[in-house]
Amino acid sequence: MTITSNYDGKCKKCDKEWKVGQQIYWQKEPKCICIDSQCFESQKSGASSTTNANQTNFDPNQAKVTRTTQQREADLGAFIATAANASVKLTGADIAQVWCRQ
Repeated sequence: MTITSNYDGKCKKCDKEWKVGQQIYWQKEPKCICIDSQCFESQKSGASSTTNANQTNFDPNQAKVTRTTQQREADLGAFIATAANASVKLTGADIAQVWCRQ
């Protein structure tokens, strides 16, 4: 499907750029978007194989580890208990810093 672009953009695969008002090829699921019809078609046909390739090339040394909600809650509870034992007054910023820590 072609649509009129509401934003300037750039294809993540071929790096071709488009401007507001230009006709671009677009598909919602799996997400494919490009100004070039051949690139767009290759994205559509290769969407599932690209996902598999990314999984195959996973590098655990470059992975960003995020804490689960349970880990965040446990860390925050320990932080609050430590502060209470030390009679330290906590601010919202202190709590946010502990919660948002990677």
